[in-house]
Amino acid sequence: MEKGFSDKNLSSGRRFKLTEQIREVETGARAHYFIHEEPSQEQIFYYCSPAISDDGRYIPCCSNVSGAWQIHVIDRREKVSIQLSNIEGGVPVGDPHCYLPEKNQIFFIDRRSAYAANIEDASVLRLFEAPAGNFITTISARGNYLAFPYFEHVARGRLPEGRHFSGYPALSHRPRSIIVAIDLRTGDAAEVWGDYSFLCHVELSPVDDDLVMFCDQSWERRQQEVYLVRRSFCEDKRAWPVLAAPGGDYRGRTLDYIGHSFFTRDGQVAAQYCEYGNLDAKMNFTDTAMFNLVIDPDGYHKRKAKFPGSGKPTHVHCQTAGGLWVGDGWARPDGRLDNGWISLIRNNFETQETESWPLLPTNHTWDRPFHPHPWISPNEDFVVLAHNTGKSDNHMVLVELPERFRTKK
Repeated sequence: MEKGFSDKNLSSGRRFKLTEQIREVETGARAHYFIHEEPSQEQIFYYCSPAISDDGRYIPCCSNVSGAWQIHVIDRREKVSIQLSNIEGGVPVGDPHCYLPEKNQIFFIDRRSAYAANIEDASVLRLFEAPAGNFITTISARGNYLAFPYFEHVARGRLPEGRHFSGYPALSHRPRSIIVAIDLRTGDAAEVWGDYSFLCHVELSPVDDDLVMFCDQSWERRQQEVYLVRRSFCEDKRAWPVLAAPGGDYRGRTLDYIGHSFFTRDGQVAAQYCEYGNLDAKMNFTDTAMFNLVIDPDGYHKRKAKFPGSGKPTHVHCQTAGGLWVGDGWARPDGRLDNGWISLIRNNFETQETESWPLLPTNHTWDRPFHPHPWISPNEDFVVLAHNTGKSDNHMVLVELPERFRTKK
């Protein structure tokens, strides 16, 4: 177990019974639903984090079955959900946390603190605490390192009578942000990068834990740009842009946008890329093009494939650039976007076109608890996601892909 601040009050170990219900889907898929005996909601971690253990036994998630959102792990063999964290007031749901299968550990945050939870004995350690007035946003673990950003809170002005303050505070306020890396073998921490911008979506490369990816959200940097930086201290300690690099074929337009970036299993940078023709397009009117994008970490060899119409799934995930992708939305061939489906996607980077097929109807409300965040397995034979039934309940689901979609090994 990693070095940190030990506190038995941080861990729980409570076990909640659940059932695994298998349902045949009209698309030929087979879905495994993990349903608690008590009313509950579950939410998968962010799509760039592994969603299941290598042996298929453990599925990490957030759950409110205890009455507050806490870190859980579903044990398919024992048919229970084990509550790992016991954080007062609960933890942020879904996005910030990550799973490291080779250590069988979950890393999570509680606003200012970063923790490690051991699945085997349900123990929890506090690894780091950000200064007062600062908040951690995401967390990523690869190999022997953990990386995350924290930023200083900037208060917003208020309007009379409780009226909504519109705008984009993350882009405008330019808070001070620091990216930190922790050596999980020693517990030692070091600053990796810092800037007066909102730095978020930090992820370590799966093939090089000295390579850190992050997003910079500010007006100056096209509203969002993806950067890479070396974790270790080196002679040329500079962050470099991915899309605006010489080989990135960046059009130099403020309206263009790259988002939801992640590393593929072989270390490529994958993302969703939007090209807007005019300001009306930014306001969801006309003249917009949406792509799946893959680019080398050095900013060269950019490949993109366009969705039909002007819509795209909210999140996509893949293991390799040329493999099968999954999205939480179905871009139909006629250009209509159907958010009530999980879809499978193949990219033709030569013709810059995508082809999509429906996998699982979800009828997501997009209200509770948050996003499906579908994640496809390394062998491309199943998908894990959070399924909102349209009511107040939400379940973790493992979907076996129809045989016709499986990559032959």
